[in-house]
Amino acid sequence: MSAFIVSDQTINRIVSFIDNPNSKNTYIKDEVENLLKKFNMDLNENTEKKLNYLANCLLWLNKKAVDYRYSETNVINLIKYSYTSTSEIQVLKSIHCFLYQCSEGDYPEHRIFKFVEELRDLIESDIIHSLPEYEKAEWD
Repeated sequence: MSAFIVSDQTINRIVSFIDNPNSKNTYIKDEVENLLKKFNMDLNENTEKKLNYLANCLLWLNKKAVDYRYSETNVINLIKYSYTSTSEIQVLKSIHCFLYQCSEGDYPEHRIFKFVEELRDLIESDIIHSLPEYEKAEWD
């Protein structure tokens, strides 16, 4: 497996979805809020500061996993979160990429990794449940 430090754009897509879930489903907005609470990442106060912090936590985790993989010490510049409007599918793909790049060492056990995994599962579920094929499939 090769690993790399993802682009700022990838991180901004993920954080943007957390900041403003662009799902047509209000359930997703509530579930993102619940997920943030579960991982003690309440964004209600100082939202901009917390979103920047979250973006840089993602970057830190990615850097640490890549450093572990290649026995390196990469220097990274902190990023400033910038809202990016994008589709759920693109956010999902960005999350898959991010998680893959962070899958080295014991970093998949980190709470940030677990948070992003649960976010991925939430988005995947929303996408699948909105498919006409899923609606038409038999329940029993």
